[in-house]
Amino acid sequence: MKYEYLAKEGKIGTITIKNRIVVPALNNNYTHAAFMTDESIDFYVSKAKGGAGLVIVEATSVDYPRSRSVLNPAIDDEKYLPGFKQIADGCHKYGAKVLVQLSHVGRQSRRSTTGMDPVAPSPIASKSPLYPDTPKVLSKEDIEEIIGKFQKAAVIAKKAGLDGVEIIMAHGYLANNFLSPISNQRTDEYGGLKGGIKFCVEIVKAIKDACGSDFPVVPRINGDDFIKQDGNGIVEAELIAQCLEKAGADALNVSGGMRDSELSFNDHSSGQPRGAWIHLGDRIKRTVSIPVIIVKRFSPEIAELTIKTGAADFVAFGKQAICDSEFANKILEDRIEDMIPCTSCCQGCYDELWMKKPITCMVNPSVGRKIKYLEERKAKKRNKKNVLIVGAGPSGCELALSLADFGHSVTLIDKNNFLGGNYFYCSYTELKKEVGNLFVFFSHALSQSGVDVRLNTPFRRDLIDEVKADVVVDATGCEFKKPNLPGMDMEHVITPKEALDGGKEIGKYVTVVACSFGCPWTCHVVSHEIPDDVVGLKTSETYACAMGHAAADVAEDLADKGHKVSIITERDSFVPGMGFTNRGNMFKRFFPKNINVSTKTKVLKAIPGGLLCQKEGIEFKVSADTVIVSTKIEASNSIENLLTDYKGAFYKVGDVEKIGNALKAFHRAYELADAI
Repeated sequence: MKYEYLAKEGKIGTITIKNRIVVPALNNNYTHAAFMTDESIDFYVSKAKGGAGLVIVEATSVDYPRSRSVLNPAIDDEKYLPGFKQIADGCHKYGAKVLVQLSHVGRQSRRSTTGMDPVAPSPIASKSPLYPDTPKVLSKEDIEEIIGKFQKAAVIAKKAGLDGVEIIMAHGYLANNFLSPISNQRTDEYGGLKGGIKFCVEIVKAIKDACGSDFPVVPRINGDDFIKQDGNGIVEAELIAQCLEKAGADALNVSGGMRDSELSFNDHSSGQPRGAWIHLGDRIKRTVSIPVIIVKRFSPEIAELTIKTGAADFVAFGKQAICDSEFANKILEDRIEDMIPCTSCCQGCYDELWMKKPITCMVNPSVGRKIKYLEERKAKKRNKKNVLIVGAGPSGCELALSLADFGHSVTLIDKNNFLGGNYFYCSYTELKKEVGNLFVFFSHALSQSGVDVRLNTPFRRDLIDEVKADVVVDATGCEFKKPNLPGMDMEHVITPKEALDGGKEIGKYVTVVACSFGCPWTCHVVSHEIPDDVVGLKTSETYACAMGHAAADVAEDLADKGHKVSIITERDSFVPGMGFTNRGNMFKRFFPKNINVSTKTKVLKAIPGGLLCQKEGIEFKVSADTVIVSTKIEASNSIENLLTDYKGAFYKVGDVEKIGNALKAFHRAYELADAI
């Protein structure tokens, strides 16, 4: 067996876990008024069915609604117990063990989310823009009450049939607030690191007293806060770990970072290398005798090596578990080619989470769909059709695969010699090279599904007759264009694709132009009411278009290659519609790479040696050896123009239909498949 170490049984306290693969706590916003829904339950049971040995239920409020930062479930009352029992029973059916993460968010919430003041050991607000409110200081009586709430929640979890609990003591939430000197400046017995450890130890002991020594308690701790100054690092983490072990903890789940983190080491996107936090788990494991779980963008190969070398006892796969619920079985059966690869884009999961939307997955649009819809979609009787899809980018590949799964006969053509369309160019960058893996998967999956894939094949009218097409779909996307400004035909002015494909020489000084007032402005915010929410919370939905993403990707890639890069935007900010996780971490990476952004700067024309711009009414020259313009994309509509006499059905999907981004392309194609 290739992954024999991942397949080995493991133990946490008194429970035996069938393999070393863990699904960590993943909040998903599937709840309804703090109750688990059918979608919530299916989310976790599907991971157990998919082969994971241990499933950890998302951060669950022990003090609802004060202790929520998104649409967290609650476990502070027995009325919530039935949902957890369904999760426990469902996961046990497939041989998985289940914990629930008990959570108090502390200062990492806001009045608009909870209707209450956030709380913390000291009156120090988070530096994160998500949590601007100064927290109320907890009294000793408040602290004792909160410890009691953790204890009560654990008792409910045990009654529900869960196998244990995880306590979130990381990521800037309440326990981490007590542990970290940047948020705990108390002078009583709960002050300082020693006082923070006291708080955490008392939670562990309270749960053990109420639930018994054989009921596993697993603290999730930071191996590093990733704070430039005055945060806890690995040395303090080793101290915390040893104290928790002495208090009765049965294992430790090692993570890192908090919302205050200024450093990009906390980056959840592909900006971090795979297995980036192994060293944190390894060092802590050397100082304790209880099992250690580690997380951070693991590939199956790195995970296997991590267990084999003893750097950790269990490996958690977060975003990959969202992307493909069957991932664990596919790993253990050495069917990696069948696994839908997570590219760590974070667009469907983390970005949507902070918009208060139910999470999904960019490359797997079935994630987060209503169960009833999925069942009806699968059971729907369909008349077999011959479908010709023109364009093998994200929408074309997704549509072809979905239609083939429905039993249609599908021909997919593309003028290029590769799958992926414009999105494939991301794989030329160091940051997003894993996008290439996605289209390796599609190549395999399309072949397995019987799709007739023809590359190096531009559209011809006679192809319709050749494949006897009942349906033709234009999925050709859009092409980057230069704006209608003077000088844009100069040699030093190029598009993002030209900057990445190696066909143009790039100078030392690069200016990227993005987010003009001529763009489609997908970045505007749309809000929808959340049904029956306790404070009337609304979603905050927005997304950056392909041009914005391209500008960011090209700027960072060229900076990585040693170019000096600046970004100019005519608007008030750069890609404001990009989700919080991606955008926040992007700017954290920009700073050490010396990428600067100039807003409210209008480009008047290209001139030799750069651009003529205007800011606050003042015209001035911006020097640049290379100018990359990412402000205009257009669809050709050439396919439609050739079909004036075609009597069959015709559709457009992806950017050719409406400018969006890769997530929108995948998801619109998934929805269109159901209509064909």
